[in-house]
Amino acid sequence: MSGKFGGSTQLDIIGSLKNDEGINSWAFQRVKLNTIKINADFGAAFKMNGGIQLLENDSTYGNAFAGFIQATFLEKVELQAKVLFGAKNFRYWFVDARVTIPGGIPVAPSFNINGFGGGVYYHVKKTGNDILTSGGFPMYTPDENTGLGIRAAVMFNVAKEEAINGEVSLEVAFNNNWGLNYIGLFGYAKFLAKLPFAGNLNHLTESFNKINDNVNKLSSFTGGGEQLEKLKQNNPSQAANKILPVPTTEQIGVTASVGMQYDFTQKTFHANFDLFVNAAGGLVKGVGSNNRAGWAVLHIEPKEWYLHMGTPSDRIGLQFGIGSFSVKTESYLMMGHRIPSSPPPPQEVADILGLDLHELDYMRDLNALGDGRGFAFGSSLTINTGDITFLILYANFKAGIGFDVMLKDYGNAHCAGSNSPIGMNGWYANGQAYAYLQGELGVKINLWLIKARIPIIQGAAAALVQAKLPNPSWFRGYLGVKFSLLGGLVKGSMRLKVTIGNECEIVTDNASPIDAEVISDLTPKDKSSGIDVFTAPQASFNMRLNHPFDVQNDNSNHTYRIKLEKLTVIDNNQEIPGRLEWNTNEDAVTFYSTEILPPNKPLKAMVKIIFEEQKGSNWQTVYINGKRSEEIKEVDFTTGNAPTTIPLQNIEYAYPVVEQKNMYKDEIANGYIKLKRGQSYLFDNPSGQALRFVSNQNITTTQSFSYDRANLQLNFNFPALNNKSTYLIDFYDNNKKTSTEDESYRQTDVGEDGSYAVKDKKAAEIERGDLTKSILNYIFSTSTYSRFSDKMSYIRISNPIVGRVSSDVINLQTEVSDYEIFDMHEINGSAYTSNKPLIQPLAILDDNYFTADIYPKNYRTYPLAGNIVFRNRDTTFLGLHPIKALPLMNIYLSEVQAGIENGYAKNRLPYIYNLPEIYKGDFIDLQNQVVNKYLSSGQAYQFEYLINGYYPFIRQGRYKVLYQYILPGGKTGSSKVIQYENPIR
Repeated sequence: MSGKFGGSTQLDIIGSLKNDEGINSWAFQRVKLNTIKINADFGAAFKMNGGIQLLENDSTYGNAFAGFIQATFLEKVELQAKVLFGAKNFRYWFVDARVTIPGGIPVAPSFNINGFGGGVYYHVKKTGNDILTSGGFPMYTPDENTGLGIRAAVMFNVAKEEAINGEVSLEVAFNNNWGLNYIGLFGYAKFLAKLPFAGNLNHLTESFNKINDNVNKLSSFTGGGEQLEKLKQNNPSQAANKILPVPTTEQIGVTASVGMQYDFTQKTFHANFDLFVNAAGGLVKGVGSNNRAGWAVLHIEPKEWYLHMGTPSDRIGLQFGIGSFSVKTESYLMMGHRIPSSPPPPQEVADILGLDLHELDYMRDLNALGDGRGFAFGSSLTINTGDITFLILYANFKAGIGFDVMLKDYGNAHCAGSNSPIGMNGWYANGQAYAYLQGELGVKINLWLIKARIPIIQGAAAALVQAKLPNPSWFRGYLGVKFSLLGGLVKGSMRLKVTIGNECEIVTDNASPIDAEVISDLTPKDKSSGIDVFTAPQASFNMRLNHPFDVQNDNSNHTYRIKLEKLTVIDNNQEIPGRLEWNTNEDAVTFYSTEILPPNKPLKAMVKIIFEEQKGSNWQTVYINGKRSEEIKEVDFTTGNAPTTIPLQNIEYAYPVVEQKNMYKDEIANGYIKLKRGQSYLFDNPSGQALRFVSNQNITTTQSFSYDRANLQLNFNFPALNNKSTYLIDFYDNNKKTSTEDESYRQTDVGEDGSYAVKDKKAAEIERGDLTKSILNYIFSTSTYSRFSDKMSYIRISNPIVGRVSSDVINLQTEVSDYEIFDMHEINGSAYTSNKPLIQPLAILDDNYFTADIYPKNYRTYPLAGNIVFRNRDTTFLGLHPIKALPLMNIYLSEVQAGIENGYAKNRLPYIYNLPEIYKGDFIDLQNQVVNKYLSSGQAYQFEYLINGYYPFIRQGRYKVLYQYILPGGKTGSSKVIQYENPIR
């Protein structure tokens, strides 16, 4: 039915009635109404769209009513709301709403609220993000164990949006006995800069969803917190990132976020804080990834607690830079459990002293014993002047000072010749302090035929003091100086070393080479039941595996390593096939079965490690008292039911990608969906199974598909698809049994004008050929263009844009005419592309700037002298020649995330040509190393081009970038070369 009110005022109600028998109860047990969609337009005063859906005898929701509404008042105020009421063997419900108010509501002097939202729920748990658009429905599922819950979110600004702008969220959850299960508070604010999503209701919804999802993963009563609880213990900073993820793009301005939560069921408190600084046009930045200046984690539970404000490998601090002059300060403070290894001194100290850094790593043997409890802090300050010039003179200096202090419990570890624990009952302290200075003063000659830097004075000095105490106490100090005058006419070097006391040589007495258990934990928990068939058992260790460490036994040195011999899951004495995945630190490994774990079966997970000793160039298994040195841990558990569908979370990658907006229909002839874990049981009887594509014009194309059991992949051919259309792709099964009284409908929208009903059913006594069971379905949209290269060929470049990095470094950007912007799958990747972007740009280095100016200085003889390599970057990330130094524009990503289609993204290409910044960094890195190592030696002449060279400014001209389309799974698609331009002479 539908109705209209003439003029610009319009009200449409569109629905379908199967059998209008009225509403028997609030659970809607007899009503046969499928879907109603509502649209209203009363001009500037009021616009609205919404919908209602009812489900009967659904396997997940039982009998339920779901509704949503999206409205705009006076073209400014936006409202979105949704409700769900239902009943299975218990009743459940939730109500949720969001509103934004441009300009905000003053609630205190200079403090305004410009958006808020909230919800109340009962007997439901959140299983996915909300979909607050026409045709979408809330991703909540009934859960009898969850009681009443309250959620709220507020967006605010102080003074004005450009001063302070942020959001804060709160959640409280109760159990069925009205006791508190969980409480959490989260906040985010940006200072002295306008949030890119200010006033954007979609972002408020997304942020609210993100926080709620992460909170649910932490809550034990949702069943998803076990892995994250283990992550909190093994990697606190990564656990903090799971709750409030660190942004993946470089932050601008000053941004802070904080999260606090208390789980009453586990008696666990966890809080984390992040601060990002990029102020004054890059003058002040954080020292961490994406300009992170500070972070902290506080974790308290009955058996463990820790506070980390930075770590030795991920410090907090700021860096200040003007031109080539920079100042950097870094610090960390840790206490409680999970205190990591003590760090060695900086590489500059080792270079000036003329020693290998390994020789100065005075804690490497004790570090091999793993993390423990204790207290640690450290700080450092570095100053680098870069080139300072006055007339024909130049000078550059670099200086640093710092210290590290640690007090840690090493348990029963003891030294050779003693049976008593080291230190005071196993508590042992260590520390180091260092300072260094290096610099150069010289003359620059810039004549018509001669350009040179002639050094007059070059010198460097370093001091280092290290200590371990007490019982035994040991001190070591170094002082090193080297200099060169008048280009090497007078040169010299000196190193002084002082050692006092006795250094502890770690020894152990048990049946393994170390006096500690290596296996920390194995999940799932022993004797647990109802375990999800998608569970991946994980073993965590107190030490790194496959990493050599030194131990002294019987007054002789031994080098050992710990090797994983087996991690497997056993079903009735048969090992289940699967693969292993390690974490980056190699102290945790996860077993992923090829197929999902067998349902409703008792299983056993088992992990075994062995010890090996280095004998010459070989590794041999260690035997103690005639027995092989090994450690084993086992757990027994029972699995739950297997799903009758393929969850979207089980997709590793797919083409078309789930919810893809720009699917290029002619890039490849065949579609595919690769699963993470096999579900072969769904395809045991392929007859009656088929695939259909349903367009938003309700045109259905049906065809066959195949399942490749060996490669865990669904394969199919594409039908004739239209450009700029939306499709539902649905794999279904006609073989399922049902009864006339056991039908349910699941509505899926495929666009503004079309919808498609998939009938779900339970097993029953008779078979109905007209009813089908959906195995997997999702939506995608095709691009305006058939191939990626067609789209790139359409783009017209209008203006080159230059971005200033420093006084002698710029980057290149490109302004273009309006075009179909790229979606998130293309520029950032997603869970359905293996988190790899579909567009992978590469610089083509055939320009004169690279071949004539850069390559001879940086890369022609790399590595220099066979062993001088880049210390400031990993060449596997950008390439030795940095062809991948094409970062994504922050504003482009932000606009795509926020759904803004008329901003920068509409007129800019997303990638920045940033190779010059990497070129200069490589040049300075090599120059510093060569000066420190060879300036005072007779070999300096061979590096004259570096020692007296300078970094050349990028030439005027065009620079090629290959925009390559890579389909999920690594299949190469079409490509197009785009030319960036430097207009500066």
